[in-house]
Amino acid sequence: MKDFWNNRFKEEGKIWGEEPSSITTVANGLFKEKKVKNLLIPGCSYGRNADFFAADGYQVSGMDISRQGLRLAINNPAIKYLMNSILEAPLAGEPYDGVFCHRLLDLFAAADRKQCLAKAAAQIKDKGYLFFSVLANKDPGFGQGEPSEENTFVKENGCQVHYFSEEDLINHFVDVFSIIDLGFFNDNSGHPLYYIFVQKM
Repeated sequence: MKDFWNNRFKEEGKIWGEEPSSITTVANGLFKEKKVKNLLIPGCSYGRNADFFAADGYQVSGMDISRQGLRLAINNPAIKYLMNSILEAPLAGEPYDGVFCHRLLDLFAAADRKQCLAKAAAQIKDKGYLFFSVLANKDPGFGQGEPSEENTFVKENGCQVHYFSEEDLINHFVDVFSIIDLGFFNDNSGHPLYYIFVQKM
């Protein structure tokens, strides 16, 4: 996966443009209600969503496996960038209040999705908060590519994508986290998303 993203960022630059994902406004409202101050953003790529949260006063750490993606990030002193995968990340010296994770969970196979949630939870303090957005099974790309697991397809470019139903998303979280909010959202990328906001128990 590292080589895939390094090549994409090298060839295509800022793939999703400069503007943050519009789902950040939903997450921001929820984080504000819970007085979240410092955030970890796994899969931050070149930092467009990290910039959004930093501009609103959060202390932000962005994490990504792609050196090429991180090179595209603006040198923002309010953001600490880490080159690592959430699957292998060491524990933070000081636990975060929360995690914002946009369109990363759906890039993993089932075993790695479980590990991603466990690793993300380990990075935050007790009773901390996590916001995840994932690709919905209503997306036109659902069913395209070579099936690898249930509702998971390997695309022509080699990228693996899992498409979530609402029930599937709930089942990923319900036994380990307390679910606070759940919804459907049409993102400014043109992709339909499900999102979930949970508290670490």
